[in-house]
Amino acid sequence: MIKLKDILNEGLSGNDIMNIVDKVYPLIVKDLGGSACKVEVHNNIYVRVSGIEGMTGEANPHAEYDWINKKIYLYKPKMKNEEQIIRSLLHEHTHSRQNKKKFDDGYSSGKYNYITHPFEKAATAAERKWKKYTSLLGECVIAHKVINDKILLVKNRDRTYSANVKVVRELINDLEMVYIIDTDTDWSEGMNSEGIGIVNSALMVNADEKEKKLAKSKGKPSEDGKKIRRALMFKKPQDTIMSVVNFKGDDVRDVGVKGHTFVATKNHTFAIEMTSEHKPVIKKLNRKHVHIRTNHGYDYKDSGYTSGLNKTSSHLRWKYAQDVLANTKTPEDMLDGLSTYQADNTRNNPYRNVDMVKDKTEKDILSTTGQIMMNLTDLEFTLRMDKDKSSFFGVDDRTPEGYEHKIKIKVEYTKPKQDKNESVKLTNIMNEGKYLSIFDFDDTLVKSVSWIYVLKNGKEFKKLDAAEFAVYKPKEGETFDFRDFDRKIREPKLIKRNVDLLKKQLSKHGRRVTILTARAIGAPVNQFFKTIGIQPYVIPLGNADPQKKADYIEKQILKGYNPIYFMDDSTKNIKAVDRLKKKYPNVKLVTQHVKH
Repeated sequence: MIKLKDILNEGLSGNDIMNIVDKVYPLIVKDLGGSACKVEVHNNIYVRVSGIEGMTGEANPHAEYDWINKKIYLYKPKMKNEEQIIRSLLHEHTHSRQNKKKFDDGYSSGKYNYITHPFEKAATAAERKWKKYTSLLGECVIAHKVINDKILLVKNRDRTYSANVKVVRELINDLEMVYIIDTDTDWSEGMNSEGIGIVNSALMVNADEKEKKLAKSKGKPSEDGKKIRRALMFKKPQDTIMSVVNFKGDDVRDVGVKGHTFVATKNHTFAIEMTSEHKPVIKKLNRKHVHIRTNHGYDYKDSGYTSGLNKTSSHLRWKYAQDVLANTKTPEDMLDGLSTYQADNTRNNPYRNVDMVKDKTEKDILSTTGQIMMNLTDLEFTLRMDKDKSSFFGVDDRTPEGYEHKIKIKVEYTKPKQDKNESVKLTNIMNEGKYLSIFDFDDTLVKSVSWIYVLKNGKEFKKLDAAEFAVYKPKEGETFDFRDFDRKIREPKLIKRNVDLLKKQLSKHGRRVTILTARAIGAPVNQFFKTIGIQPYVIPLGNADPQKKADYIEKQILKGYNPIYFMDDSTKNIKAVDRLKKKYPNVKLVTQHVKH
């Protein structure tokens, strides 16, 4: 039972802090260089130095670097959220790479104080990159059930960002593997042709949760994604399990896949619970029952979410999922059941939508981006994507030409729906999501050095900026090359008035705000928005045809959105959308043309 005292107790425990340290600090060491220091958590500096519990004093720092013992000390009262933890690690690790004599001389000579000391300035500057490391966690629900002798694994995957996902099929030593890859973090889960499947749910704890910054393009892939792909390379379940708990990957200090992991085969299913502070617990599951894991400890009560609203959410998501899946009759029922709104507040729902959270706080930034189901009996892999919160980048088939596939892949889009049999009243929540604001990106919100290249007979002969392209009428035989729009945004300049309007729309509770861009890849746009501190949902259409934007907006009308606001710099796009006004006279559709 969730008690009020658990909700009110929102402080981070020592285990909570170390869970974040274990996940983030290895990446900080990689980036800043040097050797990793041992990190310890203490109640305060007075307790650490005196060894007397309860000792207090007036001056208590956030953290310290111990030059002699090469340790970083974090002081719990100051570690209130992930930002403080990451900033402290960046600051103190920077000190660990500095010269102690020069550091001390700067103070003892009286030449510098804390604010002016060059070494302190360098450490403080390092702190500014703290958001880069908020990428390593997400919340999820994983489930296992046997229905009509079919062995099933299911997962709802929650993230703070619009997930870019592809499915990979490859053949290694006559063993076929099918798995997802998050193209931004390299996270993977999947199955092989021996009927072995793996899904995982995190047991890390931090207040704000995570967003992607660990891009493969920057050479920092997820260690756990690599570990899971490695475990799928085995034909025997025992070898898969040993790989899950023992494989180190590139970082020899990071052993095994942390969190809750289900490993299912055609004959048996195993649950593995493992953290950096706990040895792995491996249990064989009774297949007569439904098994669910979220983000609190199951065997280790001090792991995962241990207090506050996060603990409440994890327990309630577990309960709702358990109740729903107990009554499912088909494999599809499992996915459908886990995409219904069961809870009064979607913060506590197995399928979550940040736009629909009641009394939303800065901590409410997670949404379900999609679902995975593995039918290990019939060798079927199903991926359901939430079209508003994810993008699918296709199936990357790496098998030899002529190879006959053993695993069937099914990819589809889904939207969550209200449970018609539920007793919880969701009318108010559902109504909150009917207001929709849509913004174009290039030359509507941001100007950048990005060109559209005009080709004729395959040869480039001119280039246009976004404003010129918006009014350009191609001649016969001309085609366009949009390669600049698939790269990192160069020299971005905000169109302040429009960005201020976007921010205002994002601040309105219950309003859905979408960036609708002709770009083929949403990642550069997502990455740019993070630099200015906002996270609207980005829909990359991959097509500059004005009708594509009109088609997207028409789909939103059919979903019941009304009113809808649309801003774009292209007159062609505005005209295409304006045609919907006659078709849907009862919908308040407001278009605004951005003039240059």
